[in-house]
Amino acid sequence: MLNDVTFTTFEGGLNRTLTGEDYVSGLVAACASMPAGYGSDSHRIFYSVKEAESAGIVTPTYQHLHEQIAQYFSINAQGELHLYLTAAPVTVDHVSTLQYAAEGRIRQMGYLDDASFATATIQVLQAQADALSTTHQGLSIVYAADFTGFTLDTLPTLVTLTCPNVSVVVGGDTAQIGVALGAMLGAISLAKVSESIVWLRKFNLAGSGSFQALNFGTGEAYKGVADNRLSSLKDRGYTFVRKYVGFDGSFFSNSSTATASTSDYAFIENVRTIEKAKRSIRAALLPELGAPLKTSAGKLALATITKFEQLVKNRLDQMANADEVSEYRVFIDASQNVLSTSQLNIQVGITPLGVARQIVVGIGFEVSAN
Repeated sequence: MLNDVTFTTFEGGLNRTLTGEDYVSGLVAACASMPAGYGSDSHRIFYSVKEAESAGIVTPTYQHLHEQIAQYFSINAQGELHLYLTAAPVTVDHVSTLQYAAEGRIRQMGYLDDASFATATIQVLQAQADALSTTHQGLSIVYAADFTGFTLDTLPTLVTLTCPNVSVVVGGDTAQIGVALGAMLGAISLAKVSESIVWLRKFNLAGSGSFQALNFGTGEAYKGVADNRLSSLKDRGYTFVRKYVGFDGSFFSNSSTATASTSDYAFIENVRTIEKAKRSIRAALLPELGAPLKTSAGKLALATITKFEQLVKNRLDQMANADEVSEYRVFIDASQNVLSTSQLNIQVGITPLGVARQIVVGIGFEVSAN
């Protein structure tokens, strides 16, 4: 290279963020000792890798944690990452601790566990998500752990569980420690709630120079693993990083959650869509809590029905216009006895966007193209 003055342009210095709060993310992790610049508060918010480094999260001392944070911001340079560090081993209670510290703003959270992977941990993480959902702080959790006690073939199935708010990532970058938790968290935060992180055009993990050579948390290299073994891993509900013949880059294999493939919430984008709808509808209806409900001839008055239907429709229209839902239906039964129950029941049905997980093309020779 000839002598010259060259420039490296970096992202994130202006702390500009995306609209809304779908991008707000969290990460729970353990450190043997707290970073020097981290301070006494276990909860910190970062908007760039540079900020994390300024707090003392530097290599090689905090190599693994630094890599996860760097992965996150390499995918979503406009992200907002709430980090909870503990000197003791992480516990599932830290999920709620971090969400409450963030005042319920976190939409997706990584749980970086140094302990051996266990389906029992998935179930208690789901219990945490359920509890947070009852307090209107619903979120999706990405779980990463120590997989070295397993092989790709001995990892237990996840599709027999009922844990739709938890996903497991088992694939990573050979050049880095652990699995692609930070990258998956970054991809989820960058995606619209309706978008799947498997979308090749939008979520190429190799764009930053990372994820050139792939592996699994089990210690096995990606290269050379037969397709039937990869299909089996995917069908058991795991997310890993993969490549496609004839298309450069590295991509997530799926966006599965730890539940049956037939569930309405079998994929992260379905969970995120319904959680966003719940938060948005609640925000519209909350000011009307305690409002008078006018009746006519023992039924809800038309004006009352129209008012509440429109409040919900306004929020769902916003999601539809943003291509976050396909269509929706709002129904309020006029005959419900609000005078006796003081309870207004509203039914909402949402049609989500589909995802082109398979594209099937019929092709063959013909005598004529007409």
